Amino acid sequence: MESALLSIREAGQFLGYRGKTFGKSSVFKFLKQHRLSRVRIGGRSFVTRESLEALIADGQNIANVPS
Repeated sequence: MESALLSIREAGQFLGYRGKTFGKSSVFKFLKQHRLSRVRIGGRSFVTRESLEALIADGQNIANVPS
């Protein structure tokens, strides 16, 4: 069973980012732009799988994230 919540790092991996930071800054930009939904549990932030799938389904250009 797939988790409904992904860590910031897992969200970056889900979107196809690779490398040292796994697109964490891009994920935070999407959160700031309200293109992804955040859930906070304790001191940690998680991204909903539903919002990640919606971002991809909408055909948003995730490679060029505006500042």
